[in-house]
Amino acid sequence: MRILILGAANRPFDLDDAVIRRLPRRIYVDLPDAANRVKILNMILAHEHLESGFSFEKFEYETEGYSGSDLKVGPSVAYDATSMNELWKWNEQYGEGGSRRKSPFGF
Repeated sequence: MRILILGAANRPFDLDDAVIRRLPRRIYVDLPDAANRVKILNMILAHEHLESGFSFEKFEYETEGYSGSDLKVGPSVAYDATSMNELWKWNEQYGEGGSRRKSPFGF
């Protein structure tokens, strides 16, 4: 029998070493780019009555740093150089994007 445990964190660098050791695969999922944020907004607002000529594209850059969920409630990650550098650094040190690449089998 196989058991899958899945977790998500906006601040993975706050996880302690014991948690990190017990999770053999760590995958960094970046925030959506401008084109994907527009697609997400289209889905969220699909059943809303919008003014004629409404353009989702004007929100491409106004929503920089927003996740899909944030597009409903506001940004959960401060999209500044410091915050994003911390996430990228963590991914390089502990995630599959860095030196600790794992096999698909977790060992």
